[in-house]
Amino acid sequence: MTINFEGKGDKMQNRQKDEMMRDILAVSNGGATITQIMFKAYMSHGQAKGYIGELLESGFLEFDPTERKYRTASKGLEYLQAAEKISEMLSISTKRCAADKRMETAFQF
Repeated sequence: MTINFEGKGDKMQNRQKDEMMRDILAVSNGGATITQIMFKAYMSHGQAKGYIGELLESGFLEFDPTERKYRTASKGLEYLQAAEKISEMLSISTKRCAADKRMETAFQF
């Protein structure tokens, strides 16, 4: 199910599960707390906990209890690289990539 939101002329759609998981893996590369994941991946606490649980179970993400940070495991890094290659081959631009590119061009002087 996809919900469209109208705002400032843009149609914004909800992200798919795989895109949200990729965002978490990208944010967690190098270590991130659940709060950092929530803010940088644009999701609620409940969403973050659910997706993090799945990623931990599948071995894509690891938790460091001493630092209380999540880190992208080697399996997760391989997944991110494969997903990026597929996106490049199919010329797919994710919503997050498109937003990042708009921000880059907006702040060029």
